[in-house]
Amino acid sequence: NILISFPDVRQIKNLLLTSFLDEVRKDESHQYYILVKKKYVNQLQAQIPFANITFLPFNEPSKFQKKIFGILYGIYEMGCFLTKSCPDQVVFYNRLKHFNTKSWSLRIFGHLMGKLIPKKIKDVIFRSLFKESIYEDMNIDRILITTYHNLYEWQIMASIKTKNIYFFSDGWDAFTKQTNYFIPPKKVFVWSKGMKTSAMKNCHLQCEKIIVTGNPFW
Repeated sequence: NILISFPDVRQIKNLLLTSFLDEVRKDESHQYYILVKKKYVNQLQAQIPFANITFLPFNEPSKFQKKIFGILYGIYEMGCFLTKSCPDQVVFYNRLKHFNTKSWSLRIFGHLMGKLIPKKIKDVIFRSLFKESIYEDMNIDRILITTYHNLYEWQIMASIKTKNIYFFSDGWDAFTKQTNYFIPPKKVFVWSKGMKTSAMKNCHLQCEKIIVTGNPFW
């Protein structure tokens, strides 16, 4: 059983409605559960009526989860900017510091506090904040995420206890800003050799974990 996450229209357009779908459709040896926003479920199920593909709606996060996600994501982003591994990170860091000093200061404080907390405790906090029983009860062997830094996908990763997490980027620019993956993907699929180079340089991903699949549009 394979769970695939498409949190927004961008992932549906850039991945699902491409040659990627042909690969999924032809793979009748596996059952695919594709998560999309509730408003797209019926439409996609009608357009893609295959026995091995089931469309399901995402669990809608609570207001509390949305608030906490915004705070934690800001702290996470600051950790990425501070590495200054590529020009994008330098630009975002300087812009935040110059135009929003309060937010910059709070994120710096949160980043420093986070470095003092052991990883095991961070994992417990992460799962307690974002896990959802609707996902815990699913019998899933592998997960394919397409954005990673997204509240809907944080819920999935916090809920389903499997190390078989794969990441297929929904665009060419996925590795120019973020650098850290707190739950390391087993494999990362990228569109080009240039993306692979960026993922290794900016995100410190190991060469053997990155697979160049080609652009899904052709």
